[in-house]
Amino acid sequence: MHRNFVLLIFVVLLLSGCFHDDVDKAVDKPSEEPLHTAFASGNKNIMGGERQVGVFYQEGLDSAGKDGEYFTGDDLIRTYGASSIINSTTNAGFSVNSPGKDQIWFTDDDVIYEAGKFESLESGGWISTRFGAPGLDGKWLTADDVVSNYTLRTSILDDANITAEKTFYYTDPGSDGLWFTEDDVFTDVDLTRVDSENQVTDRMFDFGVGEDGVLFTDDDTVSYYSYRERILQENPGTRTTSKLRSLAGNDGYLDTADDVSSLTTEQRITMNVSAFGFETSHTFSSLYEYYDDAGSDGVWLTDDDRQTSKSTIDILDQNQLGFSARHIEWLSGSDGNYTGDGGIVARYSLQVVDSDATKSTSRQTYYRSAGVDEIWFSEDDVVSETHTAMHFWTTIPTE
Repeated sequence: MHRNFVLLIFVVLLLSGCFHDDVDKAVDKPSEEPLHTAFASGNKNIMGGERQVGVFYQEGLDSAGKDGEYFTGDDLIRTYGASSIINSTTNAGFSVNSPGKDQIWFTDDDVIYEAGKFESLESGGWISTRFGAPGLDGKWLTADDVVSNYTLRTSILDDANITAEKTFYYTDPGSDGLWFTEDDVFTDVDLTRVDSENQVTDRMFDFGVGEDGVLFTDDDTVSYYSYRERILQENPGTRTTSKLRSLAGNDGYLDTADDVSSLTTEQRITMNVSAFGFETSHTFSSLYEYYDDAGSDGVWLTDDDRQTSKSTIDILDQNQLGFSARHIEWLSGSDGNYTGDGGIVARYSLQVVDSDATKSTSRQTYYRSAGVDEIWFSEDDVVSETHTAMHFWTTIPTE
C-alpha cells in the first residue's frame, strides 16, 4: 500500500497545476450551474505494462463518456499520468494530454508531453527529474531524454540530533551544458530542520547568499515567505497541536524584531480505522483555528490572541464501507468571535465516501449560500461545485 501511495503522489506531482482542490476557488464561481470535476486512480495495463494511473477529467457531469463508466477509453479526459516501479530505488512516469489518432484513451498512441523520474538516494535524500522531450531515439524514459529541470533533496542528521533537509531546484545545466554537474544552476533552495521529536520545525524558502558567499550560514537572507513553526502545546489525549509560524519581516531575517508571527491551533479527535473499512464505535472531529496576533500581553496561547479564521470537520455517519463528513469554514460574528452564537457559517462542503469490491468513491459537494430560507444545512442550500474522486482496487485492463 505504501508503494502504491508513493506512485500515486508521483503521478500527481507530474500533473501539478492541472487540478485544484480547495473550497476557496470552488465557492465563488459566478456561474449558476454547479461546476463538476472528477479524478480517478488505480492500476491499469497501458503502454506495455501495469502502471499506477491518475486521471484528471474535463469539467462536466458527463466526463465518464458515453458508456457512463470512469477509467475507460471514451472518458472525457484533460490529462492523465502513469508511473511504474523501475527498481527498489527508482520510479518513472509520464503525463499524457491527447488520446492520439485513434481518439481512444489508454492506448499505445496516446500523446506523452512530459516524463519524470524519482530516485531515492542512499544518503536519505532523493532526486526528481522532469523531461520535456524524448531524445534522438524518439522514445520516452530512455537515457537520451531531454532534461527540463530537476530537484535535489539532501538529508543530514547532525550531532544535535537535528535533521536538516535541503532542497535545490535546478533549472539550467550551467556553462558546460551538461546536467548533473557542479555548475548546474539552481533558482530556489529550501531548508527544513526537524528535531528527533518533531518539536521544532524550521522551513525557510528563497535564500539569498550573504556577504560570505556561502549558503546556509548566519548572514543568508530569506524571503518574506520563509517561516518557522514551533509546536507550543501538544495534548496526546485529543491530539491538540499548536504551531507558531514566523515570517521574516522587511529585513529578510528570521528571529528579528520585525518578524510577523501567526498561530495555528489544530484540535483533533480521531477514530480508529480497520483494514477493511471504518469502525462504527468512534467519533471524529477536527477544529482548525488561526491567529495572527498575540494580543496586548504579547504571549501566544492566551485569551487575548486575535483569531482570524476557523474551520471544522465533523463525521456525520460512518459504517464498515465508508462515512459522510461536513467541512465548515466560519466567519466571526458581530462580536468578533468564532465560537458560540458569534460564529457564522461562511460556506461548507459535504463529503460522502463509500466503497465496494472494485473501488472507493469520494463525492464532495460545495455549498456557497444558505439559499432562500437563509438557513444553512437545509434543502435549498446553493451548490457551487461537486467533485468526485475514485480509486480502483483491481487492475483495469486496456480495452
